[in-house]
Amino acid sequence: MALGVLLAACGGGGGSSGSQPHVTYTIGGTVVGLISGSSVTLANSNGDSLAVSTASFVLPTALATGSSFDVTVLVQPPNQTCVASDNAGSVTSANVTNVLITCKTPTFTIGGIVYGLATGGSVVLLNNGADPLTVTSNSSFTFATAIPRLSGYSVSVGTQPQGQTCTVNYASGGGVIQDMNSVIVQCATETVLWSFGSGVDGITPWGGLIEGSDGAFYGTTNAGGTFGQGTVYRITSAGQETVVWNFGSGSDGAGPYGALVVGTDGNFYGTTYSGGTQGFGTVYRLTPSGLETVLWNFGTSANDGQNPRAGLIQATDGNFYGTTMNGGAAGYGTVFTVTAGGAETVLWSFGVTAGDSQNPFAPLLQASDGNFYGTSVYGGASGSGSAFEVAAAGSETMIWSFSVGTIVMEDGFAPDAPLIEGNDGYLYGTTYGGGDTSGTVFRLPLTQGPIVGGPAYETVTYRFGASGPTDGVGPQAALIIGSDGNFYGTTSFGGAYQGGTAFVLTSGGIESVLWNFGSSADAQDIQAPLLQASDGAFYGVSLHGGSSNKGAVFRLSQ
Repeated sequence: MALGVLLAACGGGGGSSGSQPHVTYTIGGTVVGLISGSSVTLANSNGDSLAVSTASFVLPTALATGSSFDVTVLVQPPNQTCVASDNAGSVTSANVTNVLITCKTPTFTIGGIVYGLATGGSVVLLNNGADPLTVTSNSSFTFATAIPRLSGYSVSVGTQPQGQTCTVNYASGGGVIQDMNSVIVQCATETVLWSFGSGVDGITPWGGLIEGSDGAFYGTTNAGGTFGQGTVYRITSAGQETVVWNFGSGSDGAGPYGALVVGTDGNFYGTTYSGGTQGFGTVYRLTPSGLETVLWNFGTSANDGQNPRAGLIQATDGNFYGTTMNGGAAGYGTVFTVTAGGAETVLWSFGVTAGDSQNPFAPLLQASDGNFYGTSVYGGASGSGSAFEVAAAGSETMIWSFSVGTIVMEDGFAPDAPLIEGNDGYLYGTTYGGGDTSGTVFRLPLTQGPIVGGPAYETVTYRFGASGPTDGVGPQAALIIGSDGNFYGTTSFGGAYQGGTAFVLTSGGIESVLWNFGSSADAQDIQAPLLQASDGAFYGVSLHGGSSNKGAVFRLSQ
């Protein structure tokens, strides 16, 4: 009997063993707000982890009754922040299903600052074509609607202020929002300082302005004046104009197209397209007091150049260099040099070899390598114009033949503006046509190497017309590099009023129109480069427009 009791106490004697089953419960919940395609990695205090990309989850390891749990976010999803709630406690006698993971995308407001807005003016800004915001002063602004991180934004001008043009400048006006942004809106004001054509004043100024040592601006007109053959004029920033010289008296030159250059001796030097003893133009010197001397009459010697359309540059050797549109050994123009004493030498005659440059309109550039670079409107391998290099000794190298849609897709043609040297080791220029039919900005490496099929390789950095129907058309003037490091230029046509534009272009190819010419008695048909003067404003001339439609001098301030 005692033995039976002992066996029963030890669990023997048939029937059930008396052991209880081991019961466990799962830990899970829901995820809200997670971006489709993303995942969040969760962890439990027992070392469990799970990457979750769906709206509900269950952790891999179940826990026994009484076990503690604490679910946290181990790895956040890209560009979101997830937070756990109802996520800690002890397991009772049921599965845990109420852990909540809430994921949110950070939002940011789009804002910036407005500069240059005239007193009493207002500009309406848009973000992504909506969320209109009216700004009435030069101050910071913020759009009302915040947008999620990594969303695209594009700030534009919905309504311009009266008498001004506001531009969302450069790359700051659009992109993908990261952590912060600062949009710059620059408002420009244009003032016509002088309208040509009053009395015996000059008319149709082709050449751009230069700033004299006296702080005034000097330029040339192609026609008008006492003898109807053009002038040299002086104009102050206040708009007071004086004719310094009237071309066309006796055997003087006539019809200047090019701008002046200030020599190291303080005198002005330039060219006339026609006139002189041979009728093919001249090189002249003009003192600040208005005394003119003809230094060279083109066509005087055999194979000399004729009809210089471009102005001069003074090179590092102290001599002046330029181009003629006609003349030379083949009749297609020349590169020449002339001393301050009037001794002229033809360095190169265009068109003497097959596929050579022909008929250059533009002045030369002496680059940092000491050589001279230029463009021709015609010639080149396909007859669409070229870029060339001429050494000081006179040898010429074709560095690019413009050819629409062949070597470079949508290449430009007819470059009638000079090249400039950028801060990045490239030469920059414009073409009147090509690209998207409205002209281009292009660049060429200054230090070129041989490439398959041709010389230095060209890159089209901007095609006019790309930003819409009110973009500029037909640039005929050189670019300049502004004090901010960006490129500034003009177009002869296009814009909101079809009178041409002033534009700014970043080195990355982002263009903004600063001013639309041609409204009312405004300047129009801009064929000369801008000048950024010592006061920081931009000055320029127009071939037409002004109160008499015979050209104007304007100032563009920002």
